[in-house]
Amino acid sequence: MTKRRAAIIVLDGLGIGPAPDTAAYGDAGSDTLGNVARAVGGGGLRLPNLEKLGLGKDRSIPGLAPGIRATAAHGIAQPASPGKDSTTGHWEICGVLLERAFRTYPKGFPIPLLDEFARRTGRGWLGNTAASGTAIIAELGAEHQRTGKWIVYTSADSVFQVAAHEATVPLDELYRACVVAREILMGEHAVSRVIARPFEGKPGDYRRTAHRKDFSIPPVGTTLLDRLAEAGVARVGIGKVDDLFAGRNIASEHTPTNGDAYRLIERALDTLDTGFVFVNVIEFDQTWGHRNDVAGFHQGLAELDAWVPHLVARLRPDDMVMFTADHGNDPTTPSTDHSREVVPVLVLGPKVKPVALGTRRTFADMGQTVAEFFGVTRLAAGTSFLREVGGGGGGGMTDLTARARDAMRHAWAPYSEFKVGAAIEAADGKVYVGCNVESASYGLTICAERMALGAAVVGGARKLKRVVVTTEVDPPAAPCGACRQLLAEFGLDLEVIAVGPTTERRWTLAALLPDAFTKETLDR
Repeated sequence: MTKRRAAIIVLDGLGIGPAPDTAAYGDAGSDTLGNVARAVGGGGLRLPNLEKLGLGKDRSIPGLAPGIRATAAHGIAQPASPGKDSTTGHWEICGVLLERAFRTYPKGFPIPLLDEFARRTGRGWLGNTAASGTAIIAELGAEHQRTGKWIVYTSADSVFQVAAHEATVPLDELYRACVVAREILMGEHAVSRVIARPFEGKPGDYRRTAHRKDFSIPPVGTTLLDRLAEAGVARVGIGKVDDLFAGRNIASEHTPTNGDAYRLIERALDTLDTGFVFVNVIEFDQTWGHRNDVAGFHQGLAELDAWVPHLVARLRPDDMVMFTADHGNDPTTPSTDHSREVVPVLVLGPKVKPVALGTRRTFADMGQTVAEFFGVTRLAAGTSFLREVGGGGGGGMTDLTARARDAMRHAWAPYSEFKVGAAIEAADGKVYVGCNVESASYGLTICAERMALGAAVVGGARKLKRVVVTTEVDPPAAPCGACRQLLAEFGLDLEVIAVGPTTERRWTLAALLPDAFTKETLDR
């Protein structure tokens, strides 16, 4: 099987225009990339490498030509989960949709909750308001240093932020306090993230340091990272992705700047043999979006564009890389908070077809595509576009599952309405497919596995490697006894994989049929 590598690079806050429900979130007028392009003047953005990939073809962005011949697959994705924060966006990318948005506290947190926080941490609190982090540190930093009290604040997002001067409160103590806050802020008062916000400097010149740390609520469903871990696929995290998933099945090296993230991506692609790279590029959100820094945002786009050729130069023939975002953060609007927006989807790789992906109904389409790319169990949400883009990798389980599902669509099952597809991979790599064919005379019904086996025999196959059986229900069923016995004629080491809409089960044929009739047993 081909060694496969895939990456999702999340450009935090790089929205590409309003979603259908943007106004309902109070974000009417937000259009992060479009508004930045209009604000810089001079005809808009000059991003030749991103433009060549296809940025600008799916949403109008001043300065980027919509008629250019793209070299990457391109589209946009709408948010399906309620909310507009990093946790919600990253979870959705990885296949977990929320039924309701995380709770927010625009008027501050309940006083009894803060008093409990103060009692358990041994320090009082200041603030308790929705505010810009830099502004509230400038306002309360001196009082914090004089009293030792925590600066507590929130934003339009579901966050409980605790700021402390590194010379006043040791980092370890700040982190322990955030663990306490995380324990308190569960259940009725659960927030998406508790964030440690250390700072340094003197009154009038306070600066946040690079020692920020997020304490997220664990994902409420099975993520792409969980599926990859189950299948033994290596996972490399870059940026704050480990924090956003509460460290579940991902470890990550944090990056205070975009340049640091780009450097670590290059290192990962230079050293990783096979696996998945998951990246959060932080400064479009943290450094420029939240501070309404249009000039900085513009410069960051230019630096990203200049780096793209360094990324492309490291791609192997079967690699697949996606650029996307988790929400918007428009630096041109009065708000300093996230905005509800659609996000770009750019998919590149030597074998990726530069097709138009249109408007995807959920960010989860990206995670589902990566799941299929690696041949792991499907996610609960999302529609893969792997077959549209061609993609590197494929092969193995991915191709077999796709072939079996194609065959399943042609099943003749007017009596049971239970359609089944099968794909058998022979030792030489050739694949043979079949579907179930029912008969009014029940005994004449032919199972999908036996149809595929018949095609394999006709094709000259005598040594088989694996069989994938697909159904439209979960959990998927194992082959029937008759199919098991017939498959046993060709070896009990055959791998049998049953795949449903969201789950899969695996066995060896020997485990499914421990007392099979074989030529060897009959000759005894």
